[in-house]
Amino acid sequence: MSIQFPNLTWLRGVKVPGFSEFGPRLFETLKTSETAHNQLEAQTNGNLGGQAQPPPQISRLRVSAADGIFHFSIEHNADFYRGVNYHLEYATDPNFTNPFPIDAGGAREHRASLGNLTVYARASASYGISAPGPWVYYGGSQPIPVTGGGANGPALPKVSQGSGTGFAQQGLQGPGTNQFRGTNPPTRVS
Repeated sequence: MSIQFPNLTWLRGVKVPGFSEFGPRLFETLKTSETAHNQLEAQTNGNLGGQAQPPPQISRLRVSAADGIFHFSIEHNADFYRGVNYHLEYATDPNFTNPFPIDAGGAREHRASLGNLTVYARASASYGISAPGPWVYYGGSQPIPVTGGGANGPALPKVSQGSGTGFAQQGLQGPGTNQFRGTNPPTRVS
């Protein structure tokens, strides 16, 4: 979403007695600011007029496993900006009551050694400053399990610590659905 300053063209023609350059110079200043805002918005995938929107929903998640190694493959057949990040979560139940996050970064392929677990998986995409987009489950609306097989791996911790601004045992977060964690925005140190 780019911004446009209202009445900008009109300002160019404003004449002030004793300062004939007022209108053109004010126009030039505001036009430079408008251009800088729009460049900043484009470079950060931001929305200077409101909350940044996530990329379109991913198309599909595939999961395969053998010998305790799981491979997650995300298809994202949509138009999106540079800087997209992918988030995976897996859990031992289809309700994801204790999901474990994986930040896949910009990669749509991820391989992890999870051992001989049976897990359910889901994935989402976000930009660095947006909440995650809609989550897609392996198997669709009725998630299906994938078993790692092979030698037993370590047991999962009793409680997942979550990801982003989310809390322990909280899923569907990716980088976080809230802009900050806590009751008041943290103070930034400069």
